[in-house]
This record gives sequence, structure tokens and C-alpha cells, in this order.
Amino acid sequence: MREFDVLVIGGGIAGLSAAARLARHVRVCVLEGEAALGFHASGRSAAFAHFSMDDELVRRLTAASMPCFRQPPMDDRTPPARTHPAMFVARGEEIGALKAHEDIHRRLAPGYRRLSSAEAQEIVPVLRADAVAGALLDPNAMKLDSDAMLQGNRRDLAAAGGELVLGARVEALGRDGGGGGVGGGGSG
Repeated sequence: MREFDVLVIGGGIAGLSAAARLARHVRVCVLEGEAALGFHASGRSAAFAHFSMDDELVRRLTAASMPCFRQPPMDDRTPPARTHPAMFVARGEEIGALKAHEDIHRRLAPGYRRLSSAEAQEIVPVLRADAVAGALLDPNAMKLDSDAMLQGNRRDLAAAGGELVLGARVEALGRDGGGGGVGGGGSG
């Protein structure tokens, strides 16, 4: 039986990045139920960092993560993200929502700019002037390379002595007097 100080269930970007950092200090194992990394959300939806998410906690975590996205991982490779401006466009009936979005940017993304319809059209000429009441431009939004993030965190985990087990579905967790245990299917 192998023993670890920390068990992370899920080998997506969040699980792997947390595990890679924890492995610098304690014995860590990541159990991923799939046969490959990034099979679910990390492979599809973690591709753009901006502040249009509905949840305040997610917006604050995004803001706190932005400097990390610009930094190379532990092994000094290329940063896993690049600046990619984001424009949020509103029709007349959506101008209130654009104002609310601007309030979020005022707090979290100070480089944003409110654009008129004409300014938005200069940037994106296919926009119809009669359909755009206003826009917001965040020049510091980031395009994320989710595979580079996954693989970088996988390498960082291994370099710090952590372990990753693929195909290890967790089906049960238990605790006894001296610690805990995990049961499941798959190869783990």
C-alpha cells in the first residue's frame, strides 16, 4: 500500500496545478479517472481568461491568476498564455448588462476601455452600426494554452516528486483511526 500526505482527485488544470505546488512540500498523488489528461473541462473550456463569468469568486480567482499565466512554469518554458484582447458588444437592450460588466472591469481589469459603436466598428468592421449600442474592450484578456498548462503542471508535479495515476476512478473514500483510504476501479 502506498501512502501520501495529500490525495488530489482529478487531473485537470486545477487539480494538477494545486498538486504540483503541494508536492514541493509533501507527498502528493493525483488520481485521474480518465486515461488521458484534460479529457473534460480543462480540454474544452479553460481557454480564455477574462472577467465575464457570472460568479464573483471565479472572477477574483481569475484576477489573482493573471500574473501566473504570464510566468513560465517551474522548468522555464514559454508562459502558458498570451495577451489576446476581448471585446464585449451590447445591443441597445443590453446596455445595462454592459454597464454592469464595466463595473466588474473597473475593479478587476483597470486597462479596459469603454467603446462607442463607431470605435467598436473600427476594430471589428463586420459589426453593424445600427446593432451596436456600445462595447467594452479588455486589452489584457488572455488566450490560454490549456494543453501547455496541463503538460507543464504534469512535469512540475513529477519534478517535485509527486505521482499521477491515470485511469484511476475513485469510487469510495474511507477513514480509519490512522488515516484514510481510497477505493475504486481502473488501474489505480
